[in-house]
Amino acid sequence: MFANNVIGLNRTTTLPPRRRQNLRRFLAHLWTAAARAAETVNSRRRLAEVDDRTLADLGISRAQARYEASRPVWDQGTTYRQ
Repeated sequence: MFANNVIGLNRTTTLPPRRRQNLRRFLAHLWTAAARAAETVNSRRRLAEVDDRTLADLGISRAQARYEASRPVWDQGTTYRQ
């Protein structure tokens, strides 16, 4: 209850339309970022499990696949660093 009073909210307070819209946008962006991060983790995990023949078909080496799989979730750049 204390935290709500600090930011000026209580049970009967409603946010002005502009602040509600900003909050919705922020939450939508947060949800999208979380979904993208989860997909990145899953894709990299699957890439680490691919066999050498499939990697050859894809045109990437085992070292490239290992590098991609080891990148942190927040590193979602599209370029491969050699």
